[in-house]
This record gives sequence, C-alpha cells and structure tokens, in this order.
Amino acid sequence: MAELLERITADWLQERRNSRNGEEAEQAAIRRRAAAAIGSIAGGDPTRSSRVSQLVKESLRKRYGR
Repeated sequence: MAELLERITADWLQERRNSRNGEEAEQAAIRRRAAAAIGSIAGGDPTRSSRVSQLVKESLRKRYGR
C-alpha cells in the first residue's frame, strides 16, 4: 500500500511540474505577443507625448478653473 501511495504521489507531482512548464511557455508566448504591440496603439495625435505637460495644465485649468 505504501509503495502504491508513493507512486501515485510521484506521478501527481510530476504532472504538476509538467503543467507548470506548459503554463510558463504559454505565459512567455503571451508576453512576446503583448511586447510586439507595445507602443503601436494609434492615439490620433502624434505630438501628444511631446505636449503632455501643456495638455495636463490645460486639463487642470478646465477642471478647477485656475
């Protein structure tokens, strides 16, 4: 009985290790796909990042009237 339980436990642990490796590979693939899209979202205003300070100030003035 002890040998059977030992074998079941070893098989279960090995299955868990294998499923994690598959999960890690899947997560790595997801990260690669996401990284390929970073910075490629079109915002419609190509100068927005260089004018962020001005845009924030304008937004605060509109919101708080200062």
